[in-house]
Amino acid sequence: MACSSSPSFAAKDRPTAIAELAEKVKSEQGLKLEIHGARHEAKTYVGTYVYDNVFNSVHVSILSRDPEVRKTMLTLVRHDVVRVWGEMLDLEAPQPHLSIKRMVIEKKYEFPGEAHRPEVDWNEVAKEVAGLNNIVVEVHAVAEEGKILVVEYKGYVFPIFTRDFAGEAKDLSRQDFARLHFKIQEEPGRPIHFELIPGPQAHAIELLDSISQQHGQVKTLKGELVLFPQSPSIRFNVFAVKVATDFGIARTYTIINFDDMKLFEAIRNKIQAAWDEGVRENHNDCIFNDRNKLTNRCLEIEVRGKVNHVDPNQANPQMLIEKLDDVVIRDKN
Repeated sequence: MACSSSPSFAAKDRPTAIAELAEKVKSEQGLKLEIHGARHEAKTYVGTYVYDNVFNSVHVSILSRDPEVRKTMLTLVRHDVVRVWGEMLDLEAPQPHLSIKRMVIEKKYEFPGEAHRPEVDWNEVAKEVAGLNNIVVEVHAVAEEGKILVVEYKGYVFPIFTRDFAGEAKDLSRQDFARLHFKIQEEPGRPIHFELIPGPQAHAIELLDSISQQHGQVKTLKGELVLFPQSPSIRFNVFAVKVATDFGIARTYTIINFDDMKLFEAIRNKIQAAWDEGVRENHNDCIFNDRNKLTNRCLEIEVRGKVNHVDPNQANPQMLIEKLDDVVIRDKN
């Protein structure tokens, strides 16, 4: 694990990679994807096509009208590896959309979160956003100079047609907080897509809190304990603190040390022991499936360290911890 920029490789450009995947999905061999996200209740399925090497990939939306494929899609979780056959749709959207006629799961990932109930109810979230024209969100992803913008609200991700407002989106960072002025597109009905509209000052996006401004600051943070389980993306369990904010949404900071691997291991072991003890103390009712992670509402963690945020597409800001005593876990029961 490192916080430096990715190595430089001679790779295909994005248009070439998209043309390549469009051909592969029609071919006899099909197209291999890793599932990036699967929210069944929201009918949101996104796959990752990796080309050349692990540092180069394209996210694709997965759709199907085939009953058997839909049945298979209902079993998908993040990190499953699938092979698909179909075609790429000719849509206005900057992110490729695939219409799938056949799907085979080649490798299954057992996500521990499936044993726990979701932290939020999709129907309540969908009902809430349907009655709004502006909302405070967390930025989930930005690409293609702002043409691709995905935001998160109450644990659910919403793709956005930025159109004339791509210039307002392009400099956002993942985990920035922003107010969006929007309307819900009539098509497609699911997943729900937001379309940006001008707000009172003619801007569709108001940046409220920039995570990059925290880089290098020494902070003491306190919040719910979060576990990112070991997966094909991470070699071991990674822990984080979920911090409530004045904006009504929480921000998650992963807990790490890049310079001292023995200290980092000791930090992980200390937090893991507290998590395991919580499970033994029947904390299962406190643990929620928080999309790609588990949140334990009965365990509070307090950490002191330096905020690290060096890349606008960094998955989460990091807390760089220098001492084991700078990590304190408390049982809230």
